[in-house]
Amino acid sequence: MSWNDSRQSLGPRASMGPRPSMGPRASLGGRQQSVQAFSFPILKTPDILQCMHELQVRLTEAEINEADKHRDAIRRAYEYLVEICTGITKEEMSQPAFSGINALNYPELHEESIPELAFFRACTKMMTVCGVHDFSMKDLLSPEPKRVRRHLSAIINFAKFREERLVMYSELAVKRDELLDNLKRLQDEEVGVAKELGVLREQAAAESEEMEGLEQACEVAEAELEQLNKRQAEIRAQGAELKKQSQDLKESIGKASSALESGIEEREKTRGQIVRSPERVRRELASAAEEVETEKKEGLATERDAREMHLRVQAVQKGEKEVGKAIKALEEIEGEMAKVKLASKELKDATKNVQGNRQRVLEAAQEMENLKRQASRFEDRWTHLRKSGKAKDEALEVAGKEAQAQLLAVEKVRRAHQQAADESEADVARVTAEVEGEKQENAARCAEMVEALKSLSETVAEHQQGLREALGDTTNAPLPSAASSTPILSRLSMVAAAARKEGSKPVL
Repeated sequence: MSWNDSRQSLGPRASMGPRPSMGPRASLGGRQQSVQAFSFPILKTPDILQCMHELQVRLTEAEINEADKHRDAIRRAYEYLVEICTGITKEEMSQPAFSGINALNYPELHEESIPELAFFRACTKMMTVCGVHDFSMKDLLSPEPKRVRRHLSAIINFAKFREERLVMYSELAVKRDELLDNLKRLQDEEVGVAKELGVLREQAAAESEEMEGLEQACEVAEAELEQLNKRQAEIRAQGAELKKQSQDLKESIGKASSALESGIEEREKTRGQIVRSPERVRRELASAAEEVETEKKEGLATERDAREMHLRVQAVQKGEKEVGKAIKALEEIEGEMAKVKLASKELKDATKNVQGNRQRVLEAAQEMENLKRQASRFEDRWTHLRKSGKAKDEALEVAGKEAQAQLLAVEKVRRAHQQAADESEADVARVTAEVEGEKQENAARCAEMVEALKSLSETVAEHQQGLREALGDTTNAPLPSAASSTPILSRLSMVAAAARKEGSKPVL
């Protein structure tokens, strides 16, 4: 059976809280002081043995019921219970560690008394905490079964109370350890996040400088691109114009060539038909020479225009190459701009991550502060519990001493009252004996008087009867009869009964 099972079988534990007494007690100085007491159930011997077995204390029913014959076993049980409840071992109590032992003349004479005193003080302290304030050296030297049962019941009740508080303390200690572990983990995370934040800030600063350089390069490239776009537009306009002029010139040259060929053919056709006249031939030659000169001039002009057109075409081609280079540069610039935008986006994301990490750091710092406050509250609560426990122990010890002093005073008063009561009982017995003697004496005297009255009544009756006979009924005068003496007898009987009842002498 477990400890909890035994507790269920024994019933609920009595409350260890203070319970006010029935009223104020008179102290030695005459002042009133309320003494707090602890209530605990007095267990039966089998229940005590079961609990002692669970506490690994070896006791038998005979040792408890005949405690005066098994003093050593009871002492061993107290030693083990002191070690369980207070943590003071038998070896520590056996060491004569007394601060004033060096001041004694013969300290070796006290090597046995000091450990005995230490053991008694430990037992007294344990019993005071358990709610027993009248524990004395007599309970160790000559234990009584009834008081041993009471002491063991108090210790069992306190052990159960202590076990409940130990469970709560263990839970609080586990929670405190978990909170401290979480606090340490959060502090480590805070250090890591702070380092990561520093690295991100350095990266953000470097990327910000690089981004500023890229933005400046982009501005320069945009200006150059704008100029190149303007130049490209101008070159395209000039090229279009030159292409139009070249096309017009080609058409003019084609028309002139066709006209020249047709003229030559016509000339060849008409040459055989015409009668050659020298003047006419000269005029035709002159005209042909003029036409040839004109055509030469037109051909030279056309060649010149063609060369100019070729140069313009070359210029246009060169411009197109420049435009292609510019377009390629623009594409490269657009790629760089895309990279810049990507870097800017990454920078924004990094900034958001930094802000998120900063928020996490703030939340972690806030959580750490909350954990610190909780840990501080647990520490304050634990310190308060320890202080209150210590204060209660001191108060219980002081109350135990005062109660012991009051008990001694009350014992003295009780002995004085007992002595006075014994003397009063002796006086009462003596007076009672005297009264009984007087009662018996009065009863005897009353009985004698009643007998005398009876004999006197009989004598009077006989005398009256003699008088009647002597007179011979000559007169009718009434004579005293025996019936007239009856009230006197009944009155004497009543007086005798009252005398026997009150124990006084009858008064006639």
